[in-house]
Amino acid sequence: MLEFTKYCHEAYMVPIWEGDTVYNETVMFVAEKEAPLLYYPEKIVSVRSYELKKEFIENEDYYIENGKICLTENTRIPSFSLEEYYPKEHIEGKSFGCTLDGHEYIFFSEGSTIFKKQIHVTYIHKDKWNGFIPLAQNKFSRFTEKAKRGEELTVLFYGDSITVGANSSKFVGCEPYADTWFDMVVESMKKHFKNDKIKCVNTAVGGKNTSWAIDNLQERAINVNPDLMIVGFGMNDYSLDPKQFKE
Repeated sequence: MLEFTKYCHEAYMVPIWEGDTVYNETVMFVAEKEAPLLYYPEKIVSVRSYELKKEFIENEDYYIENGKICLTENTRIPSFSLEEYYPKEHIEGKSFGCTLDGHEYIFFSEGSTIFKKQIHVTYIHKDKWNGFIPLAQNKFSRFTEKAKRGEELTVLFYGDSITVGANSSKFVGCEPYADTWFDMVVESMKKHFKNDKIKCVNTAVGGKNTSWAIDNLQERAINVNPDLMIVGFGMNDYSLDPKQFKE
């Protein structure tokens, strides 16, 4: 079993469709006293606070029922009340409009405020993944061959705040200091190809959409001359229908 009491790159990079162990799946309770997990848990290995320092105790803080993790009456596990997460009035800088029926606004916060309400659950399961599994494709042969030869390579990440790394624990300076996802990806490439000459360049900017991406393509992408570019836009294109977004 891999490390789960502190940030472990290998554990965070296990594909969700492989194996029988889920490491540090995040769960957050909002008003409800129960929450589903990705798989039906056969055995709970550990339930810990977000920073991974505090371990919660089964039947004292939580119990498992019908495959869900449920809070006990005197639980130490944090949660949001309905009023906290769905304020009735707009709070400048702390709420957005909400599309969920019955709720006009939803709580918003940068930094660690939201993820400190989350817990990490490590567990073993028997059921199989029935969702989408990406297929390996031979579209990047030039990149992979250069990587195998130990040549210098530049991987460019171009996107919005998710690609900036916003609110990952290392980004905001909180435990468990998990790397941003793009650093995880490049670190995995280095290990896979046994090549420390793979360089990460990130030109992402928070709050930007696909129109901005096209307008700034020359400066922030083409001029970098990357060997591989990973694009991550879309979260700020909520006003577009799918056809417009695709175009």
